[in-house]
Amino acid sequence: MSGIVGVIANDSARYTLFWTCLDKLEMPPGWRKETLIGGDWCGARNALCQMTLDSSAEWLFFMDDDHAFAPNVLNQLLSHDKKVIVPVCTTRSAPFPPVAFTERVDDSRYLPIYLPGQSDSGLVEIVAAGTAGMLIHRSVLIAVGGPRWFEYDAASEDLLFCNKAKAEGFDIHVDLSVKIGHITHAVMWPTVHEGEWAVGATIGSYGAATNVILPIEYGEPSTASEKVEA
Repeated sequence: MSGIVGVIANDSARYTLFWTCLDKLEMPPGWRKETLIGGDWCGARNALCQMTLDSSAEWLFFMDDDHAFAPNVLNQLLSHDKKVIVPVCTTRSAPFPPVAFTERVDDSRYLPIYLPGQSDSGLVEIVAAGTAGMLIHRSVLIAVGGPRWFEYDAASEDLLFCNKAKAEGFDIHVDLSVKIGHITHAVMWPTVHEGEWAVGATIGSYGAATNVILPIEYGEPSTASEKVEA
């Protein structure tokens, strides 16, 4: 006997898109999903690291709930058999730089990979990255050592973890063929731009948003309306 459970959800919450992606995520045999909910990012990441080592799992794949991704993202990253590898991802606020870094300037400043001129596929060695879609082999967790794989300091917890992995001799790569989205806020405003009606899209977090002008498109426009009152 077979059937379909049909779920209709509102797209106003970021979790809707994320959980749809997670439900469709393709996993090799023997993999399972673990979800930790709460505001302690480092604590949650460290708990998942410990959970990995306490089990027979070979890999830990991090994915936070503010991302969207294709079903094959995990299998694509696994295919390279690299100890630490990430997909391409940008910040969710303007000016939207990538969160994979090719140069460490000092303890708190990293330079993102420069994408113009790069191919849309292939691996690039980097010095650090955010944990968005980061795939980590258990050997890295063992070498870095717990219980504080992730912790806050001058840089964010994910960059500090990468520093520790690099110090233990592990390379970090970004796969240019694997892209994931960073879910953010967008507000669509009707506006007049250069004398024509359009839509102004405000994209990104408050205080770090960018504005984009988009055309209004009509499948079948109605007849012109007369102005009733000025």
